[in-house]
Parts: sequence; C-alpha cells; structure tokens
Amino acid sequence: MNVFNKEKTIILIETQQELINCCQLILQETEIAIDTEFDRNRIRYGLNLCVVQIATATHCYIIDPIKICKTDVEYQALLEPLWEIVNSPNVVKIIYDCSEDLKVFTKYQCRPTHFFDLKVAEKVLALPSISFVTLIKNIADIDLNKNLQVTNWYKRPFSKEMVQYLANDVNFLIEVKQVLQTMLDETDRNKWFDEEMKLIISKQAKDTEDGLEKFGTSARYKQLSETEKFIAMELWKLRTEFAKKYNIPVHFVFSEDKLLQITSELKYFSTLRLWDDEKGIHRRLKEYDNSKFVRRLNDILIQSTQYTPPTNSAKTNFYPREHRTFDSDAVKMEREEFKLFMLPIQEYLEQKYDKRTQEIILSNRYVQDLFKSKRIGILKSYAVNEVTAAAQALQIDLSKYLKMD
Repeated sequence: MNVFNKEKTIILIETQQELINCCQLILQETEIAIDTEFDRNRIRYGLNLCVVQIATATHCYIIDPIKICKTDVEYQALLEPLWEIVNSPNVVKIIYDCSEDLKVFTKYQCRPTHFFDLKVAEKVLALPSISFVTLIKNIADIDLNKNLQVTNWYKRPFSKEMVQYLANDVNFLIEVKQVLQTMLDETDRNKWFDEEMKLIISKQAKDTEDGLEKFGTSARYKQLSETEKFIAMELWKLRTEFAKKYNIPVHFVFSEDKLLQITSELKYFSTLRLWDDEKGIHRRLKEYDNSKFVRRLNDILIQSTQYTPPTNSAKTNFYPREHRTFDSDAVKMEREEFKLFMLPIQEYLEQKYDKRTQEIILSNRYVQDLFKSKRIGILKSYAVNEVTAAAQALQIDLSKYLKMD
C-alpha cells in the first residue's frame, strides 16, 4: 500500500477539555505535522488564529480555537496545551512555509522550537518545487485541491469540504518529511537546513508586532527623509489605533498610499474641513471620529516641527533624500572588477553542485552585498565555508577585497 494514501482518523476539537486530551496524546509523539488557518488583516484587525490542524501518523486533529475561546483575550490561557506543543523541544513540528504561522505563534508569546519547514528543505536541496501543491504532487503523486485557500475561516460550522481541505494540509507532511530528510542526509546539508531554520525563527520574533509587520519594514518608508519618517510612523500608530477600535484591517482605515500622501501633505490635511469627497479614508473617520482625527493630525504636525532627527541616523539602512548619493564611475568600475573576481568561485560552485545550489550559496545578489559590505561574514556560515573552500581550491585570495571575519 502507498504510505501516502493511508487514511487518518479526523477528529474535530471544539472544547477545552477535548483540547487538553488530544494535546496530551500529541506530546507523546516524536514528530507531528502542523498548520494554521488565520485572518491576516483581511476581515478583522490584526492577525487572528482561526483553525489549527495537527496530524500524527494515525490521526488528524482539527482544533477550533473560535469555539474554545469566547474572546481573543482567552487565546493565551485556554490554548496553553497547544502552545506547549509549539514550544516543546521534544516534538518535531513539520510544516510547509512557516513564516506566517510563526507570526501567529509569536503573537501569543510562544517560543517556536524544533520546527522542520518543508519549504526550507526544498530550498536547501535546490529542488524545483514552487508550491505546497507541487511538492505533494512531486513526492507523493497526490493532487490536492486548494480551491478553499482564501476561505473566510471565521465561518461556522465547517462543511465536509472544509474539514477535508484542512486535513489535507497536514495529512501527508510526515511522510514527505521522511523523504526530504533522507535527501538532506545523503547530500550532507543538515547544517545548512538548521542554520536557515534558526534565521527564519529569529527573524519572525524581531519583525512583528501584534502578528503584523513593524513600521518601516516596507521599502517605501526607507525612501523618506528623517522628518517624513517620523510623521509616517505617527500616522501608522494613529491608523493602528483606529483599526483596533473598529476591529477592521488597518488598510480599511486608510491605505498605505493615503498614509504616504498625508505624510507629504500633512499641513493640508490638518486644516481640511470638507472630508466627504476625500477617497481612501474610512467613512467613520470622515464622520463620527473626524474631529478627533483632525486634532491628532494637528498634534503630529506640531510635533514634526519640533522633531530633531537622531544623531545616529547614519546607522539606519536607508539614505534620506537630502543625503542620497550615487556611485561614481570609479565605484562602478570597482564593482564590475569584483564581480569578475568572484565569477570563477560561482562557476566552481555550479560545477561542484548545480546552478540552483550555487545561487543558494553565492547568487549575484550575494556578490553585490559582499561588494557593499566588504565582509565575508554577511553570508550564512555554511556559505562562508563553501566560498572559502572554493577560493582555496582556485587559489583566489579573498582578502584582496573582503575582510575575513
């Protein structure tokens, strides 16, 4: 019998006692498959957990936090048995593309531990798969239906189709992981995989707030001057405040484009009296909360005139417009020389492995980053080892251009 076609018993978990019982069983497992369904600023404010699916070798548990918890505040306490699994170093959690799921877990103060992301394994192994459906098809030869991918997961009760969809997201992951783990062992890339996983988990903890990206992560904000950045940050906070009050996605309050427009035209908006024809702003801001909104805009305007940019602004990751510089012809020439200098190493890695693996270790983007930083230490540890070994084999002196820290 094809191991991937093995039927698993699907159990719906809708009470806290059912959750406690199933989590006690799950904690006895050495590895499980896990996935979440959530609303991320699409229907309500913030990142909201709607469903959790966990599969063992024999069972699939569909955990319904909306049924278990009456309010979002209860998620932290009532779902503690679930968070214990997420935090456990003794249970391997197999998942596909954990970046968004980690944001859900960190929102509830979890410290995600011992995760095995199949998408990361695909990347490290340089496999051609581009999606979850493709991975399952390539390895398990099973066609999955993803028609419910954008379903409103607040809807209750679940239909039979919804339950089967939820189960299919985890039912085959344990077996797929076994295949990918064998490939990692055979190619001696477990250390590569471990480093990638640690970076992903640590990054999610730093870059999120309430499960959402923190201010300034978008490249559009990095184009602003220091004063404009201060205004945009205050508008970001104001928008979040109203989004929480109305329990709607932040972009329903006003869009990113509108936020940047108000940033550049704050004086105009702080004195605007007729808001009815102003597009891109939620009607409640234009009606019920308009006076408060305008008052807050005036406060931000006053604060911006008194704002003094931080003395360490030179350490930020962007150049304000008034200080932006362009590469000289000499720098451009040096960059081209450096690209030619690194090209034999790229070709060596491609010959040693393949084109995909070479790009994982030393892509053209990484070459550009090396040129800007002049430090080999910006690469991942396994990439440093591979690039250094390649340079030694080719008798190339990397210290000619790079600091070997």
